[in-house]
Amino acid sequence: MIAIIGSSFSKFYKIILLIFVTVIFLGLILVSRNKEYSIGHIKQVYKVGVQLEDRILTVFSILLIIFGIKLIYKGV
Repeated sequence: MIAIIGSSFSKFYKIILLIFVTVIFLGLILVSRNKEYSIGHIKQVYKVGVQLEDRILTVFSILLIIFGIKLIYKGV
């Protein structure tokens, strides 16, 4: 990941890459919480309690987003 975000990229491309990674992780969270989904239609399945794996995935993606923002503003 750090090799991809090299110093050869400008900040504009780093921000685009961060947004792309963020969208992918938010999509993974959505799919992992829905358990039932099809290609054309995503069926929302609401649960009473949030499972532990969903919490871990959410925390991991938030930490990854924060780390990515820090990398961009540091100017790796």
